[in-house]
Amino acid sequence: MYLADYHVHSTCSQDGRQTMAQAAQAAVAAGLDELCLTDHVDTVYWGPEQKPRWDFDWDAGRRQFRQAQEQWGHRITLRLGAELGEAAMEFGVPHTNPALAEQVLSLPQLDFVIGSVHMAGKKFHHKDLYYIEKADEAYYDSIIDSYLEDVLALARWGEFQVLGHLTLPLRYINENYGEHMTFAHHMDQVEEIF
Repeated sequence: MYLADYHVHSTCSQDGRQTMAQAAQAAVAAGLDELCLTDHVDTVYWGPEQKPRWDFDWDAGRRQFRQAQEQWGHRITLRLGAELGEAAMEFGVPHTNPALAEQVLSLPQLDFVIGSVHMAGKKFHHKDLYYIEKADEAYYDSIIDSYLEDVLALARWGEFQVLGHLTLPLRYINENYGEHMTFAHHMDQVEEIF
């Protein structure tokens, strides 16, 4: 069996806790054959202003990737990718501004791109799913519906290899609030996405 992981963040992402070399070392220890480092590359700057982002500093990522290659490239196939995400502004979502997305991904040559949505969608002013509040099932269904609308638009844009974590709102709703939400009421949207 050939084992690979193509959704791994390093310290080049705001939520990464390991360098690329440390990730490669862990992958070797776990018996993986291939690892693709896919740090977050977002189309807006995080923070209160959330301005559009027209560039991305690839230097740290390329430096870390070279170090990982030097230390572990003889034991595992390493690839460099990105998780192309958005933030809480409509003009930042990749599928609504393809030029912006293409610009931030312009360097270096990437092996793999994950298309991701992390926000609740336009109806909820693109609020980060992590921060949705505890509420009733109707509210959660509305959040899921709005999220899936953005995922569908991203899927139609299609400039990536795979959609990331389609069930993200379920994870936050169920894990954070002990709910048992599913996509049962949203299967038409899910089927259209696929």
